[in-house]
Amino acid sequence: MMSIGALWICFGAVMLLLEFAIPGVFICFFGIGAISTGIICLFFPGITLIWQLVIFAIAGTLYTLAGKKIFHGGVISGKLNTPDANDIVGSTATACESIAPDKDGKVELHGAFWAAASNEEIAPGTRVVIIERKGLILIVKKQ
Repeated sequence: MMSIGALWICFGAVMLLLEFAIPGVFICFFGIGAISTGIICLFFPGITLIWQLVIFAIAGTLYTLAGKKIFHGGVISGKLNTPDANDIVGSTATACESIAPDKDGKVELHGAFWAAASNEEIAPGTRVVIIERKGLILIVKKQ
């Protein structure tokens, strides 16, 4: 028969795997809390279920708070790690693909690749200025 500590560890592993299926970074912290509870139960097998649940709740909460501090402003807060439109308008980028009025292309901005549109012909390698952002598409012109 499997020990209660091993069951907690298996439960934590399942929660970590669920993190891949369910968006948001939240379940993994309680998964780590369950694994921590399992490890404690392996060392102290006489712990009652009530204390196991208390340990799990405290560990999961502490891991969540620590994770929130680490990932501050990232996925946990619901914000994407993309610049605000006001932050990138006026920035310069480099065209990675040709851009034409009838054909969108790509530009590189701060190491990230963005879809780009323009009302003029732009060759790859040309420096461009971002004049507007429409969702995930940057409107650019030659520098």
